[in-house]
Amino acid sequence: MPLSPTSDPNPSIPATRRRVWAAPALRSHGLIVLTADQLVLSPDRGPPRPEVRAAAELGDDLDELFGPLATTIELRSVGRATLDLLRNAVTLAYAGPAGTTRVRIEFDAADAADSCFTKLWRRMGQDCVLRPYRREGWALAAAPLGLLAAVLLLTAVLTLTVSSFDENAHDRPTGVVSIPAAGSLGNPGDAAMSPLEQWIGWMDWRVICGFGGAAAAGTQVWLYRRLTAPPRALVVVRSS
Repeated sequence: MPLSPTSDPNPSIPATRRRVWAAPALRSHGLIVLTADQLVLSPDRGPPRPEVRAAAELGDDLDELFGPLATTIELRSVGRATLDLLRNAVTLAYAGPAGTTRVRIEFDAADAADSCFTKLWRRMGQDCVLRPYRREGWALAAAPLGLLAAVLLLTAVLTLTVSSFDENAHDRPTGVVSIPAAGSLGNPGDAAMSPLEQWIGWMDWRVICGFGGAAAAGTQVWLYRRLTAPPRALVVVRSS
C-alpha cells in the first residue's frame, strides 16, 4: 500500500526525474511518462519500441515523440487521484478544456500501480491529501449489530410464544360445544382453534432456536468481515 510521500527516501535523486511505465506491465496504454509537472500517455497500447522508451527516459520532447494523439495532463489540474487496490488501476480526474475529464491507467501488477500512484501524489503538490480510507468502527458495525439485535429479539419472542402455547395446550381440557337440537340439550364437540393458534401449534421452539442461532452466527460473520476488511481504494484530493 502506498505511503504518504512527505519525505523522499532517496534525496539524492531529483524529484524532476522522469518516470516511465510501459507495456506489458502497463495494460491500458503502451507507454506513460511522468515528468515534474505533466503526465503524458501514449495513444497506442502495444509494447513500445526500445528506442522510443529510451528517448522518453532520456528527456526527448514528448510531443514530438508521441505525436498529436497523445494525452497530456498538467499535474496542477488534477483534482482527484484514485488507486483501485483490487484492479491495480489509477484513475485521475482533472480539469480539461471541456470540463472535468477522467482517465484510467491499468497495470498488470500491484507494485507498478502503487509506484505510479505514490509518485503522482508526490508531484501533485503539498496541498493534496489522502482521504480517510477506513470508516469509523461504529459506522461499520451499526447495520450488523442492528440485524443481530432484531434476530435475537424475534427468536426470543417466537420461542416464548410457542413454549407458552404448548404448555397451555397440554393443560387445556377438551371443549364442549352445545349445539341445540330438537329433544336434546346439545352434542359434545371439540373447540375449534383459530388459524393463528393452528400456525403456532405447528411450530417447534427447538427449530426456532436453531434457525435463530444460525442467523445470529451469520450476522456475526458479516460483522467480523466488515470490521476487518481491507480498503478497496485510496483517494487523494486537492484541498485548495
